[in-house]
Amino acid sequence: MPIRPEDRDLYPVDWPQLSWAIRFKRAGGCCEGCGVAHGTEISKTYTVRLACAHVDHDPTNNDPANLRAFCQRCHMLHDAPEHIRRRWFNWFKRAAIGDLFDGPYEGSRAGRVILDLFQVVARRP
Repeated sequence: MPIRPEDRDLYPVDWPQLSWAIRFKRAGGCCEGCGVAHGTEISKTYTVRLACAHVDHDPTNNDPANLRAFCQRCHMLHDAPEHIRRRWFNWFKRAAIGDLFDGPYEGSRAGRVILDLFQVVARRP
């Protein structure tokens, strides 16, 4: 998986070498999830590529015990809960920012939840 430009500073300078060591030395060029080999041609348009995944989703934790060699499929399955969590967080963050400038979103559950939280906090002595 390519590293997003805004996350590049979270990875060590030697990330390419570390990633290579995990994927090809430790895992032997096979996915640690399903066992498929790097470079296996599944169809004319799909060739398996291994990527190095962080088990805890923290790119600053580069302990070899926290890294796994995954094919694209296993990597996406591993990251799916984290993607859902981030999508939920970003959705609520956008709703909160909208509430600050435009008032609560009409018909938006997020706007009502955030407005209720602000009202509870405002009632505290």
